[in-house]
Amino acid sequence: MNGGTVRNGLARTPIAGNGTVDPLWNPNFDSSVFGLSADASWLAVGGAQEVTGSALSTTGFARFGVLRSGPPAIAVTPGAPTICNGNSTVLTAISGPGSALSFNGVQDYVSVGSPGTIDTAADFTWEAWVKTSGNGTLIARAPSTGNWAQGGKSLFIENGKLTFDVAWVDHFESPGTINDGQWHHVALTAQFGYSGLNDQTILYIDGAAVATRNNWDVNAFPETGMALKIGFTNGDFPVTPSLTGVLDEVRIWSRVRSAAEIQADRYRLLPPQANLVACFRLDDGSGAVAADASGNGRDGTLVSGPAWVVSTAPIGPEAGDYTWSPATGLSSTTGAVVTASPTSTTTYTVTATVPETGCSNSTTVTVTVIPPIPAAPAAPTATPDCSNVALSWTPVANATDYEVWRSTGGACVGAVQLASTTGGSAAYTDSSATVGSSYSYSVRAKDSCGTSGAGACSATVSLTYPATMNANDLSVTKAGSDNRLVWGAVSGATGYDVYSTTDPAANAWPDPNPGNTVPNGWTKMNSSTIVATTWDHSSAAVDATRYNYHVSPSNACGSNHNQPR
Repeated sequence: MNGGTVRNGLARTPIAGNGTVDPLWNPNFDSSVFGLSADASWLAVGGAQEVTGSALSTTGFARFGVLRSGPPAIAVTPGAPTICNGNSTVLTAISGPGSALSFNGVQDYVSVGSPGTIDTAADFTWEAWVKTSGNGTLIARAPSTGNWAQGGKSLFIENGKLTFDVAWVDHFESPGTINDGQWHHVALTAQFGYSGLNDQTILYIDGAAVATRNNWDVNAFPETGMALKIGFTNGDFPVTPSLTGVLDEVRIWSRVRSAAEIQADRYRLLPPQANLVACFRLDDGSGAVAADASGNGRDGTLVSGPAWVVSTAPIGPEAGDYTWSPATGLSSTTGAVVTASPTSTTTYTVTATVPETGCSNSTTVTVTVIPPIPAAPAAPTATPDCSNVALSWTPVANATDYEVWRSTGGACVGAVQLASTTGGSAAYTDSSATVGSSYSYSVRAKDSCGTSGAGACSATVSLTYPATMNANDLSVTKAGSDNRLVWGAVSGATGYDVYSTTDPAANAWPDPNPGNTVPNGWTKMNSSTIVATTWDHSSAAVDATRYNYHVSPSNACGSNHNQPR
């Protein structure tokens, strides 16, 4: 179990500074009668015990309720309770930690002897928590030594399936497996004379009935010489006789427990009661004895050294014994498992109360809330030059990184991720762009909660030379003493350059111009890029010189010198 240690049917639970004293506690009780520590910070509680002597009250006996250990630990899924605003996390409260027994699969087990007998000749129920990735025995009534024999009964895992076998009669098994390395509660009930001479047996896994057999004689052979064993049957049975795994909270009952009881009580620590003939909480933590907490004194002896380990089995206060506060963002304020969806960082307190005693303890867990997925960015500004496209965009609140997406066309159709920026940088240079291609861009914002959808698309930009000017679009007229050049705007041009020659016959402008170069004998006339579609050649009309002109449109990639003059 996940709880305090158990000795001679008693639980030793620290109470100093926590909770309240069990109202059934007898202040005259002498703990030494049961071999318990006299440390005042421990409270001895447990099953019905009868003790004589001056240490007790005049009634001659004292009956104590079971006190579960506290305070509960908090396990959070996911492991770190940090969520994005708008999301949720599951908080699970469990009691603990206590101890359990780990078996190594080499005939290590617990043997249960006197006082009294534990037989299966009448109705019975076996229960246990198990965690294993292998196979082997859970609980058995088997020969104390030697081989498997008639009269034996064994509950074990074979091929991962929960299986019950009656020696020399038959067996039945669960349809599914439980050797997945997780904790599972298992139970077997046997009702004799269920239908005439036939007995009914039912296998339960995690509170649900998974297999039933009605048509067999479970008590076909007498149990002479049989012992109760935990973790081992016999050397020759089953295929894997010894368990490789961990067991906790093993209970033996002399009646058939109902499905509702099995389901409701599998997480609980039960007090001594009628028909609970043995209860091994396995919270001893050390030593060679597994104490019986039923009050019947049927302690078990560890054989060949199964190891005490810290238990993680979900046993402790039941769901209704937990309360949570504040209610902000919680799916419920009661229960062992709640869903927390706060919109800001919130510290929750969970309190576990033991109904049998009224004792309670609390612990806290803080759910840290971080901003949600950022909004999608606005359209980036794309500025091309001849070899790059410089991108910039408005930063998005809470974004820590960005993804840059590029399309080799307009409207960001078919865009693929081009790159990522880190550190919140809201700029990127696309150095893989090539002359002759057109591009459009969008940006996605990221933070630890995720990535936004695609942002708005940029304008389409091109790394191309301007289009070819039509020769008929250039005209030259006199404007006073100047020659005035006028031309039509050229697609893709951001500026223009004017060239002239006085000997066009000797210095022909090549058409076409595959090298895209200015031929010899031509002089660039403007000192800075012309952004208009007109330019005046000053005083050219009054000198007696004949001029021929050529206009080359330009952009960030350069000039297009292929136009006819």
